[in-house]
Amino acid sequence: MRATILLGLLFVCSLSVNAQPVSGETESFAERAEIAHVAGDYELAVDLYSRWLEADPDDFRSWYNYSCALALNSDTTDALAALQSAVDYGWRDSTWTVRDPDLASLHGSPAFAHLIGRMGQILRDDSIQLDPSFPRYALQERLAPYTLYLPHGYDTSPQKSYPLLVLLHGRGSNMDGMDNLRERLALPGVIIAQPQAPYAINESLGGYEYWPSHLQTEFGDTLLRTIRDDAGMWVASVIAAVSEDTRVDASNVFVAGFSQGGAAACVAAILNSESIRGLAIIGGYIPETHKDSLNYQHLASQDVAVFIAHGRRDRVVELSRAEELHASLADAGVDVEYASYQAEHEITDEMVVNLADWFTRLVDRPKRLFESGGTKVDSSRVTTTDGSD
Repeated sequence: MRATILLGLLFVCSLSVNAQPVSGETESFAERAEIAHVAGDYELAVDLYSRWLEADPDDFRSWYNYSCALALNSDTTDALAALQSAVDYGWRDSTWTVRDPDLASLHGSPAFAHLIGRMGQILRDDSIQLDPSFPRYALQERLAPYTLYLPHGYDTSPQKSYPLLVLLHGRGSNMDGMDNLRERLALPGVIIAQPQAPYAINESLGGYEYWPSHLQTEFGDTLLRTIRDDAGMWVASVIAAVSEDTRVDASNVFVAGFSQGGAAACVAAILNSESIRGLAIIGGYIPETHKDSLNYQHLASQDVAVFIAHGRRDRVVELSRAEELHASLADAGVDVEYASYQAEHEITDEMVVNLADWFTRLVDRPKRLFESGGTKVDSSRVTTTDGSD
């Protein structure tokens, strides 16, 4: 049974780490190393990861990230040694390790192939005989707040309704993290909701995520898909709550997300395509657990329009993931607009302008519906098709 996530309403008119940060600093060595890694300063990242691991040698995720930084810094020998330590301490995600572009310089190495095989064997052994203390998870109800912004001159009369745009922040941010995008969009006559992801990463820094990141490395796809589905249905709960309390135009509901928020938006649109008019993904991706041609065809059949914007210099979510998603959606007949930009992992002014233009065009265009018999029903015409658009 799916747990219902309760919602808190506010009207407005990598995992936590145990070691203490350096005096005067707000981030630990691991967090500062991650920042340097993303910024492309691999030499600094290597130094900071090594200092962190001296204090917390059991942190297998940091061993893995250390390996990536070393590989990007052209130190393949130490990168393999660090990856060995990551596996020794608990890293098990062989699928991502093989496709991680940061480790491309290790491909072809017999030692790398051995580590990939070892991870697979450990997982197979674990599935046969689990440690009695092996952690398990069950869905639970949780309170997740969101901020609601009503348009200027909001009218509560029954004959008036407004489009709804749900903005999902990226991993490590919070519901206030989309304030800048909302202000730059400057969409008149639109209700905007900014939910906060339900799982805290580091509460002292105010960071949240849509699904616990360690599930990706420690558990199989079944649990991870379930928790991601739960996040998608939670977004639907936000939409339902806003629609109950305000004058939402049910035919004009949009969900947009940045980075992991874009992934959560994808899941929400797939699971609630009948009620979603448009999906916008900025610097985001579709989770591996939801890459399915049937999902794409479902979006097409419900005429969910998709906008994808991605930076060509993005080192957090590689450009190839956006290109692959665009191609899969287009092949399925989804109404998709895609553009890449001279940008990193960020939301540029040009992206905002294009997003606002896409949104404005769709608000005035009714959905087309596809019946099982292949009849496409439009508000102005009815034609018979073979199921493709």
